[in-house]
Amino acid sequence: CFGRQQCPIGELQPTILRISGGHATFCSCFVRTHRFNKEEEAGLPIYPNFFLVEGAARFARVVVFAVRVLTSQINPMNGVGPTNTSLAFFNNKLMALEELDLPYVVQLTPNGDIETVGQWGFGGKVQPNMTAHPKVDPVTGEVFAVRYGPIPPFLTYFRVAVNGKKQPDVPILSFLQPSFVHDLALTERYAIFPEMQIIMQPLAIFTGFGAYMKYDAGKVSRVGIIPRYATDYPLQRDKEAIHHIWEGDIHRFGCFLNHTDLGVFSFQRHLLHDCYKPNHVTCCLPLLPSDSHALFSQFMFSNTDESEMKWVEVTGFNFGHSVNAWDKKGGEKVVLVAANITSVEHLMEMRMDLMHCCVEMVRINVREGKVVGRKPLSARNLELGVINPKFLGRKNRYAFMVEADLNGKCSGIVKLDFDLAGGNDCVVAARSFGERCFAGEPFFVGKEKGSGEDDGYVLTCTHDEGSWESSFVVMDAKSPTLDNVASVKLPQRVPYGYHGLFVSEKDLQKQKNWKSSY
Repeated sequence: CFGRQQCPIGELQPTILRISGGHATFCSCFVRTHRFNKEEEAGLPIYPNFFLVEGAARFARVVVFAVRVLTSQINPMNGVGPTNTSLAFFNNKLMALEELDLPYVVQLTPNGDIETVGQWGFGGKVQPNMTAHPKVDPVTGEVFAVRYGPIPPFLTYFRVAVNGKKQPDVPILSFLQPSFVHDLALTERYAIFPEMQIIMQPLAIFTGFGAYMKYDAGKVSRVGIIPRYATDYPLQRDKEAIHHIWEGDIHRFGCFLNHTDLGVFSFQRHLLHDCYKPNHVTCCLPLLPSDSHALFSQFMFSNTDESEMKWVEVTGFNFGHSVNAWDKKGGEKVVLVAANITSVEHLMEMRMDLMHCCVEMVRINVREGKVVGRKPLSARNLELGVINPKFLGRKNRYAFMVEADLNGKCSGIVKLDFDLAGGNDCVVAARSFGERCFAGEPFFVGKEKGSGEDDGYVLTCTHDEGSWESSFVVMDAKSPTLDNVASVKLPQRVPYGYHGLFVSEKDLQKQKNWKSSY
């Protein structure tokens, strides 16, 4: 079963192509998220869109949305995202994901249709969102993920055991400014995530004036490395100090001027007597500038021990998507391969004609906390890389990347050989789809009895803008030109989309019957 997400901004419409018993079944429909149901009921869009609308129009929508929340017409804790980014399969569930919301479980029926089962919050243990790119360890079956947002702590790391039980949150309190963290990487010992030069602007989010995110030329990009089995550290906060906050004695903090500047600031009073962990405190500071958020975070969580957390400055390294990472010398060093957006200042403008992604291999000495090697693997504009999933977090050799044209469309697929790093170019195979023919993100599927890492197939959907025909293509991963092994013409146009997933029939049969966690 091959699935893909189709819309990067609006509601999700996954496309599923199921091949079984020599027959192909095609289906495309919306995931019925909480947001989708509410807007369908209202007959119009009622959730603010931080990417398409700015200025007075967005401010008006934010005000109207706030009124609906205050009058209990909408409960934002039930989800505000369109789950339009990617698909994942873990804990025997097929999930649709987007980083503003929790995953939604979808189920494939025997006739190939898609049914929305409901939102999955890991038994109520994850709120209110998580990354759209969780990493599933191919050996242990565990899931590793992060969530980020404009409210302290700005970044939180967590993992889910193979039985589906979520482990305690690990707030990354040294992440002092809300920034864009779309993806993470995983090794056998560490989780790795970026701190990019794309920062969030809380004031702009809620007023509508200014970009939701912007490029900060003065910020130095960093890579964070934390042991993948890191645990939360209890906070020994002064109860009297916390009660001063509750009672309104906020003048002791230079960043809090008065109740108006504070905006919405609420604590669950009964929890303050017993719990001093970040995930037990409910707070919302939407009207404070980012530097005030950092000061608040430092006060509330300053006693947290982050001695195992390493931050490494990697100037100009802004990766939106990782390709893979692995340990060296027993974990003393790590190797990270990711697509660096070298012209990241154009990312939020969506100026694809001005953007360029360079796949880089970065070697980091974890013990010393510094970069010891950094090499570009190709001069081509490459992104959305995939590998043999059996090698996630382990040393591997090959990756299959999208090659983008000046409009940001996938004009071809390129195969990289990491063993050639340090030479002029690591490209060992390439395939162009031809004039006016483009594709979406590829996927690698290994043969059941494959003899090597790249012994398998590369899958994707193509669309010919001349003939208006879409096809599902299967390419030979070992071929120097990635030749077609099979091609299936699809009954309708399939949008290019971004991220997708291949799920075997064997895994589909494992889908559990369950009820939504909300």
